[in-house]
Amino acid sequence: MSERRIGKVISVDSFRVIVQLDSNVKSLYKSGFNDIYEIARINSYIIIPIGSDRIIAIITRVKIQDETELEKSSGSITLPKAERYLVATMLGTIEVKDGKTEYIQGVYNFPILDNPVWYIIKDDLEQIFDTAQGKPIDYSKDYFLPIGISPSFPEYEIKINPDRLFAKHSAILGNTGSGKSCTVATLLQSLFKYK
Repeated sequence: MSERRIGKVISVDSFRVIVQLDSNVKSLYKSGFNDIYEIARINSYIIIPIGSDRIIAIITRVKIQDETELEKSSGSITLPKAERYLVATMLGTIEVKDGKTEYIQGVYNFPILDNPVWYIIKDDLEQIFDTAQGKPIDYSKDYFLPIGISPSFPEYEIKINPDRLFAKHSAILGNTGSGKSCTVATLLQSLFKYK
């Protein structure tokens, strides 16, 4: 899987990682075996492998930082070297249990420094957005309402479980005009649209 590598973790806290992109990553796209993948776009995802599990993180910031190096022995200053960084919030984990993969919300196994970081591929997105076909839904246990389309990945529907959503605290945050009221209206309309 080293061909999927785009960088390494250089900082970890309880919900966020900072990733230093590899020097050979020169663009926002990487050519993979089956497709061309976006690797450094806001609201896109990255994968942080931890053993057989994979942490999913959403990119919230992309930055470049010039670092000037000072050689102590000669006292000379070299030209600035630009390093590129991603800041990403950890969302969930794709874990392997009994040979089956499943996406779960939350992170229980955190990455370490220098942990490799991969770009996300279609198989990972299908786990996150739960697009498995033919899987029977037990409505007494689990029910998901479609509430919209992912802006970053328009081919995937966003679904919620109303029992889980309304059983816990939740917040809808955003700037003026960003769609908070429309989001609440969509949630409520979706509830009454399906029996």
